[in-house]
Amino acid sequence: MKRSLIRLFLIIVGLLIGIVLLAGAAELAVRFEPVTAPAPSVTGDYVQLAADERLFTLFAALNAAGYDEENYEQGFSDVRRTVRATLAEQSLPSLARLRPYLAMCRFIHVSQCATWVLQRGPAPDFARSVDGWAIRAPALLFLGFDRALADFYQEAGIAALWQTQQPAYAAEIERYRALVEPAVAEVFAYLRLTAPPTAGVRVLPNLLDAYWRGYGPHVGALSYVVMGPAIEPNVGLIQHEAMHPILNPLVDAHLDAIAQDEADRLFAALKPRVGAGYQNWPAILHESVIRAVEVRLADPTDRERLLLQEEAQGFPLVRPLAEQLAEYETSGATMATYLPTLLAVLNDVPID
Repeated sequence: MKRSLIRLFLIIVGLLIGIVLLAGAAELAVRFEPVTAPAPSVTGDYVQLAADERLFTLFAALNAAGYDEENYEQGFSDVRRTVRATLAEQSLPSLARLRPYLAMCRFIHVSQCATWVLQRGPAPDFARSVDGWAIRAPALLFLGFDRALADFYQEAGIAALWQTQQPAYAAEIERYRALVEPAVAEVFAYLRLTAPPTAGVRVLPNLLDAYWRGYGPHVGALSYVVMGPAIEPNVGLIQHEAMHPILNPLVDAHLDAIAQDEADRLFAALKPRVGAGYQNWPAILHESVIRAVEVRLADPTDRERLLLQEEAQGFPLVRPLAEQLAEYETSGATMATYLPTLLAVLNDVPID
């Protein structure tokens, strides 16, 4: 009996070791997948608008699999409704293979999968085009995602569907053409950057996402602004997402400006108030700092309304940060050097 138990124990241990080794191998294989597709061009204007077929394919699949999030009370954009209806008419066996990946995207947040697809090369292969791993999730979860997405692209006729939507994307790009460069320049000037933080900014309309939804990933040499539809041109969203690749690493480098017990207290109070995309302390801090800068960039007569809006959305730290930014504006310091002073104001903030 004793020998049988030992044998069973060794079998279980062996299986666990095997699982760990396989998971480790998968993690390394995906994280360090060879780059076989050309990297995005970094020539031309520093800020560029573009329509992106990779994003279109990913969000077409998400919508076909039931991604229904929307912020606009009157519903989806015309492009999103059309694409969903077209895909709903088709039998798509490839979608079954994609569903676990798409469910994972929604669990870890679709912004992470948007970042992933921007690391890939063009359709129809979606091969790796940028090295590194810019995603806050284990790489092994993405094993096989590229092949599954490529199969969906072919089976769903995404190339033809993409072409039919080109006029809508061209119109969206034209709406923003004169706005994007001044918007990004205003952010850079406010932060007093001594040099551009990346090789360029690519602004990508995403008409298959929710209204006013945006993401700001930094992938390879480029920073991106992925922006959902909007009734009026959403310059604020462009500025917001353009700040993430700049301010996130600066905040991370100075987390110790806030005492650990204060950080723990604030995080415990704020975590239940904020959305699923902000369920860790650095994410709450990133968002609060960026929103505070947005408030200071706004018309002074509109600032109190914006602060009340931020508080209603679960971001009460925006107010003390925005108040401290008034001192930053007169200091002459760069944001990179002033940030510890800015964050230190949160060491004595009451939270109801």
